[in-house]
Amino acid sequence: MESDPRGLARLKKAIRRAETEMRAVPAGETMFPLAEHVDDQDSRAKWRVVSEIRFREKALYNRFGNEPFLANAIIDLVSESSCEIDWSGLLRGLERFLDESSDWIVAIPLSNAQTQGYTPITEQVGLAEVLQDQNWERDSEPPVEIRQIFNHLDDYIDVGVRWHRGAQCGED
Repeated sequence: MESDPRGLARLKKAIRRAETEMRAVPAGETMFPLAEHVDDQDSRAKWRVVSEIRFREKALYNRFGNEPFLANAIIDLVSESSCEIDWSGLLRGLERFLDESSDWIVAIPLSNAQTQGYTPITEQVGLAEVLQDQNWERDSEPPVEIRQIFNHLDDYIDVGVRWHRGAQCGED
């Protein structure tokens, strides 16, 4: 077993590029989370690292609510690290993040609730449409523009998909 999974080095480079893009947002524009600036091609490295954690560090993987939340935590951790982060440092950082986090934005599936797009319910609650297709693709266009959620909740959450396809998480 290799000490650093394939994809971590590539993800670090992608994050550095995304940070540059994020900082170039014009004054007065909404600055979105760093994960939104990682382009589609580089997101493969992000999903490869998530898959490595899923298969190699099952207990840690299970502590996260969903894969997009884990992926965003990885991006934030690598970005905020003051030194070069390796595999074991990444795992320690993720454990520390989970241990120290108290406020989480959480997606809760409501089996019979339906909406198109995003509907604010209260100041801290909204209802978002999810992908219903069992044959969804990672690169599929989400049914909800994340900016709507961000503008309402002042935080980022990926509402995700209804169907989990475990066998394809690590594929390129």
